[in-house]
Amino acid sequence: MPDDTVDASVAVAEAERRTNAWLNYGKRWGVTHNVLGSLAIIFGAVTGIFADGDHRIVAVLGVASAVVGGMMTFLKPSERKNGYIRAWRLVRNVSIRVQSEPGHGIKELNDALDTGESLIKESD
Repeated sequence: MPDDTVDASVAVAEAERRTNAWLNYGKRWGVTHNVLGSLAIIFGAVTGIFADGDHRIVAVLGVASAVVGGMMTFLKPSERKNGYIRAWRLVRNVSIRVQSEPGHGIKELNDALDTGESLIKESD
């Protein structure tokens, strides 16, 4: 029994290391989403304000707004953030069960890690 406990604690520690990285990636994609979305709104609004003014400013702001909008579409930061966060939550919940409830083992944790990797892959 003590060997199982040691193995489980090592597996949980490794899972926590991996999922902490996932959580950090999810947070970064969330920040990316918020920054790009805010820039798109600001560029669009300022373009509207200068619509009757200098056409060069309007052209530059219009292009900037289009580029930021394209980046939002191409990078899909919100979807990527959700994939990483969903994977982190799944493995975290299983890690807690493995640590606190008898009968939950390393196989269940490894399956959760595999499922988490799949969730991340689907969001990319």
